Order: sequence, then structure tokens, then C-alpha cells
Amino acid sequence: MKKKCLALAALLCVVSVGQDLRSVKRIYIDSLGDDTGANAIRNGIAHELAKSGRFELVDAADQSDAVLGGEGHMTKTRDHNKTRYHASASLQLKSTDQTVLWSKDDSSDSISNKTSITLGHELARKLEKAAAVSIP
Repeated sequence: MKKKCLALAALLCVVSVGQDLRSVKRIYIDSLGDDTGANAIRNGIAHELAKSGRFELVDAADQSDAVLGGEGHMTKTRDHNKTRYHASASLQLKSTDQTVLWSKDDSSDSISNKTSITLGHELARKLEKAAAVSIP
């Protein structure tokens, strides 16, 4: 019985989060840190979200339904005369009452110095997909 109650509570939590995410129309994208990669990830997210039109991007948190924030990083390594780039991000979309509506930790490795922007694009598409499949 206890397991069934916990499972039901978890399901209700997911339903509630899905409904809140679906209602988000305006997003403010906060700084993801001072790292050059962080700025590129943020720019990639902004570009992809603006292109899709699913969310309206606003210039200030107080104009938004939710704030997307977290951390982003990029590192560059050389191995056997090849340069590799590793981008990573840990994001949370929070409502105005600080409820976490969506979160994602992700990373990408590439030989391209555009790996941070690409990661930003991928994260934006994952957010859009989560919003599309959330329960009405």
C-alpha cells in the first residue's frame, strides 16, 4: 500500500509539472556564467527558441512566466595534435514562484569550436519537446 501511495504521489507531481510547463509562454534566459562557452550555449538556446516561436523571449525576468538559468562551460584539449572541445550545461527552468518546471544536464564533445552553440540548440529543442508533450 505504501508503495502505491508513493507511486501515485510521484505521478501527481509529474502531472503538475507538465501542466505548469505547458502554460509557459514567456521565458527570460539568465546568464549561464562568465565562461566563453556559457555565453555561446546561452546564445544557441536563444537562437533556437526564437527560431521555433514556441516561447517568447523577454529582456527581463520580471516580464517572464519562467526563467531559464544554470551553468555552462566549455573546455578545449589537445590530444595527438587534434583539438577537441567539450561543452556542458546544467539548466533549470523555474516559474515565478521558483518551482522547477524542467531541468537538464547535458554535454557534447566535438572537434568543432562551435560545440557550445550546438549544445545550446540541442537543449532548446529538448525544452520545446518537453513542453509539447507535457500533459494539458
